[in-house]
Amino acid sequence: MTTIPDYPADVQEILIFMRDGKFLGGIYKNNDKYTEIIKNIHKALEIYADQDIKIPYYFLPDIFNSAQGEIKIPTPPNQLENFAMHRDLENYYEKIKTNNKHLIIDLNLDDDEYDFLTNIFYEDLVACAKARLFSEEK
Repeated sequence: MTTIPDYPADVQEILIFMRDGKFLGGIYKNNDKYTEIIKNIHKALEIYADQDIKIPYYFLPDIFNSAQGEIKIPTPPNQLENFAMHRDLENYYEKIKTNNKHLIIDLNLDDDEYDFLTNIFYEDLVACAKARLFSEEK
C-alpha cells in the first residue's frame, strides 16, 4: 500500500488538503469580493447541476469531461492505479465530509446539498491530484 509520502510533493499537497482541510473557511469569509459565493451557494449548486445552462454560465463537468478525454493514461502498472487504491483505502471522501461539517451551518445546507457539495469537492480534488500525478509520469 502507498502512503502520502510516496507521491510527488504537488500530489501530497492535495492529499493532505483532502485529509485535513477545512473548505470555505479562510479568504472567503468577510471578503466583499467573495461574498456572493457564500451568500449564493444554493444558486451555485443549482447552476452546477443544471444541464441546460445558458450563456454566460458553462456546465463545468462538460468542460472537464471534454478535457479529460484528451488525457492519454498509460496502461497499468502505473502510479494512477496505485493512487486509486490509496484513495479508496484512505477514504478521503469521508474525511472531507467529516472535516467540513461547519459548512452545513455556515451555508445553511440540508443533508443532500451537503453531500452534493462534498462530492463536488472530492471529485475535483481527485481530478487535480490525478492530473498532477500523471504529469510526473514519463
